Amino acid sequence: MVILKLPFVLLIDQNSLRLCDIRFTSVKASLKLDSIPLNSQTGDFNTSSLANHINIEPLRELVVKSWIDRACEVQFHRHSSSC
Repeated sequence: MVILKLPFVLLIDQNSLRLCDIRFTSVKASLKLDSIPLNSQTGDFNTSSLANHINIEPLRELVVKSWIDRACEVQFHRHSSSC
């Protein structure tokens, strides 16, 4: 898995270099994050623990299905045909 970490403000800036227009979507999932340890220095989730908790087959399937559904919506509106 490759993750690009850039501030959203930088990505939205008209002068930034990007390969395509940025579109955002959200995926609703029931996650219990209270068992994931926090980094004592930053107060944020421990990265490896969070990755192990959310990198599970049902969640990956949900994300892919949501992406495909969203792509079909965009394609339908652009070309007036369904996926």
